[in-house]
Amino acid sequence: MKHLLNNLTEQEKNRIRGQHKESIKVVTENFSRLLNSKSGDIKPFVSEQEEPMSDVGPSVARYVVKPGDNLTKIAKMVNSTVEELMKNNPKIKDPNKIDIGQEIVIVSK
Repeated sequence: MKHLLNNLTEQEKNRIRGQHKESIKVVTENFSRLLNSKSGDIKPFVSEQEEPMSDVGPSVARYVVKPGDNLTKIAKMVNSTVEELMKNNPKIKDPNKIDIGQEIVIVSK
């Protein structure tokens, strides 16, 4: 990867570095909010960056199922849908059957 950076202008390098830092900030903030949530009070983190990061992919986090959780509740917490959670967690065959301690993959776009 480093050899690819050698062919870029300093402005391009700074743009990539900024996007990388912003991506890490977004993932960290979303993950922190997810871990600290109690009852669906998660609000998605909005990037402060002016231009969209079109070349940056989705962020991924893992949520550990707590007592009283269900996929509908988790989907609402992370601003997603049960269908999207099922798609990203193919081992879950029945949306009504998840276990306490089970890890759910959360993909943010």
